[in-house]
Amino acid sequence: MKNNVKRTIINAKKPTGFWGSRVLLSMNIHHDTLTDWGLGHVNIEPNYCILDVGCGGGNALSKMSKMASEGKLCGIDYSEVSVKESKKKNKDDIKSGKIEITQGSVSSLPYDENSFDLVTGIETYYFWPNPIEDLKEVKRTLKPNGLILLIFEARSDENPEIWKDYRDIVDMHIPSEAGIKEELEKAGFSDIITDTNGDWLCAVGKKIV
Repeated sequence: MKNNVKRTIINAKKPTGFWGSRVLLSMNIHHDTLTDWGLGHVNIEPNYCILDVGCGGGNALSKMSKMASEGKLCGIDYSEVSVKESKKKNKDDIKSGKIEITQGSVSSLPYDENSFDLVTGIETYYFWPNPIEDLKEVKRTLKPNGLILLIFEARSDENPEIWKDYRDIVDMHIPSEAGIKEELEKAGFSDIITDTNGDWLCAVGKKIV
């Protein structure tokens, strides 16, 4: 594998330094249509409180801020570079207090129980350290009847060889459509809906107390 491709894969997991910033800017562009497609599966109300797990370059936060026009948004990412770029992308909303961006891990979210109407994970679930337990941690922060939305550019039941290098180099967890439904069920989510568009996959689950 060429060095620049390998570097891109590694920086997709945890962006660092100059190349990490470059990858994040590229992702904002490359994932734009995917993000729009995935967000079309949930109804974002103007007053929603939303958390984006693995906020990356901040493009999804910017999109959802326009939808939740009277709401509050939080972004979290374990990459220092991602936090920096996401803050840069959303500087006006951060200045007004509408968006807060924090460095941290999905495995230990720094938010109270029953905080969010919606939690999104866009092209990030691949890298969650312990998927089932991390899903349970997300569920803890959701309000009753709150939703989780997971969006993927890759799924293991469609053209799996295309993603082999990614799995091997950074130990990506690429679920199938049936697999992500099963994992959400194990974590206690209900009313699970999945949809595909070619290789793309999204899943929505509800927290019912």
